[in-house]
Amino acid sequence: MNIKSYAHLLVIPFGLAILLAGCASPSIMDNARNSSEVTAESYSQHRSAKGVVLLEVNWGREWSCGGYQNAELRGFGFDRVPSKAKSNDEAADLMLMAGPNLLQRSEFTSYAVLVEPGEYALAGFVIKVAESISKIDYWAANRSDLMKSGKYQGGQFNVAEGETVYIGGFGLNCSRAPQIWRYQTKEGEDFNSYLAALRKKYPFIDLKQVRVRLFQTSKFAYPSAKQ
Repeated sequence: MNIKSYAHLLVIPFGLAILLAGCASPSIMDNARNSSEVTAESYSQHRSAKGVVLLEVNWGREWSCGGYQNAELRGFGFDRVPSKAKSNDEAADLMLMAGPNLLQRSEFTSYAVLVEPGEYALAGFVIKVAESISKIDYWAANRSDLMKSGKYQGGQFNVAEGETVYIGGFGLNCSRAPQIWRYQTKEGEDFNSYLAALRKKYPFIDLKQVRVRLFQTSKFAYPSAKQ
């Protein structure tokens, strides 16, 4: 998917979206491919050496979002750190992208991804914003926005080999400019229901010892949310 074929990109610094003049900017979405969800075969082969990351994503259209008619989260990715310096348009180590717009509902979809153990940092995201049917743009936060003084500033999570870790749910916050946001399914009855649904989707995953270790961020989550 090459977003630049649809519209020019605008860059999002932390907290507020600021319009930058000029041509399209490179985006993490330019050369990205969705990370593969865990399969029974990959889980059996690599479970002990890798970790399983559990997360939820709401790809649905949010109406009256941050001053726009509507907005949609279109994709986001995480880099395994420390890593070699990457340009804005290089794919992230863990990447999730939305499917066709017409198929997306405003509800959370569960994912389980098998990854190399280590620390991961938010590397970028893209949000589609519409002022009307005919006026559509894309907000993009790239590595150059999220990395300051050689460190990623957007947030991190970590997973060890052999672990299964729930890092939260990702969607939009529309209270100001449309922004990626980390939510969570609270532990208790809601979380048990979430695990029950996961067992149906991924019956081969051992979910007896899931660790709740949320994506930690001071920029893209409510301060009161569990870290």
